[in-house]
Amino acid sequence: MTHQQALAKHLEVDEILIDQCKHNRDVFSLRNAEFLVIHADDLDDALADQVKENLWAFRADFIAAHTKKGLSPACIDALEDMQRELAEDCQPIVEALIDDLDRFIRDAVLSDGAGHFLSTYDGKEIVVDEYFIYRLN
Repeated sequence: MTHQQALAKHLEVDEILIDQCKHNRDVFSLRNAEFLVIHADDLDDALADQVKENLWAFRADFIAAHTKKGLSPACIDALEDMQRELAEDCQPIVEALIDDLDRFIRDAVLSDGAGHFLSTYDGKEIVVDEYFIYRLN
């Protein structure tokens, strides 16, 4: 089964109706709806990439729980202030605070689910055979 066939099976349409994005081999569309379709072998890497790109947006207390020695309440407040003020620009600072990035990623996915990170539409994850499908819009 291919990515496109898995999506067609989920949507119950002929695969000929589904278009593949020219810029991302894992993104497909049907009419105006876009879907990310990831093979099980690639799911961990896709999740890790998404979490790493958005470290700045995690709750300060979640980040604090993943620092080497934790953070005091005053430091957590300061981190929240920095996140509000700098937004994406505080990404390298947040990354530097995290003690074990692999553990951080694992805990984030266990806490919120893969759909939270990969489905920008509704946070849902659909599984078809060995493919994971996430609606994007």
